[in-house]
Order: sequence, then C-alpha cells, then structure tokens
Amino acid sequence: MDNSAVFDSFKRCEAFGDFSEKFYEVFLSASPDIAPFFANTEFGKQRKLLRATANIMVTRDIED
Repeated sequence: MDNSAVFDSFKRCEAFGDFSEKFYEVFLSASPDIAPFFANTEFGKQRKLLRATANIMVTRDIED
C-alpha cells in the first residue's frame, strides 16, 4: 500500500509543531468523561509519544 500521501500530510501537520497539542485539545474536549483519565498525565512526554507513534504508523509499510 502506498502511504506516501498520508506520510506527506503528517509531515505538513508536524511542520507547524502543534499536531499533538491540537490532537489532545480536541480529544480531551470530546467528552467530559475523558479528561479524568489524563488528570495526572505529563503532557510533554505524552505528546512526544503520540508524535513517535503516529510517525511509526504512517511510515510503516502495510500489507493487505
């Protein structure tokens, strides 16, 4: 599967430097039930993990 379009899109999001910040802003505001699960989260580390995981997901070759 050619995932170059997804990879390019992810890189554009990362270029602005706020991908993970915006993700958690939207995610945590999606439901009042979500935020309590992240009450003691160190978001600096969490954002780094999200970026690393997303990068792995978009750069990995996926076979059908």
